[in-house]
Amino acid sequence: MVVGPDEPPDDLSHEDMAAHHWAVLASILRWHGIAADAAELRHLPREVVPSARLFTRIGRTTQDTPPGGEPYNG
Repeated sequence: MVVGPDEPPDDLSHEDMAAHHWAVLASILRWHGIAADAAELRHLPREVVPSARLFTRIGRTTQDTPPGGEPYNG
């Protein structure tokens, strides 16, 4: 599972994509009235918790272990 900036096209760097990713998230928060700075967001701890709906969609149970990974908690 991948969460975060997309792979960059040939004319952009990974850093460019990361900067854009965090800028978009900050602008969404600001649109909702939350003061947010992309540079600060980037350094916050984050955890991705897949939902049961997502597991169903990808054909896994919450007990499955992804290839080369730890079991999902859910």
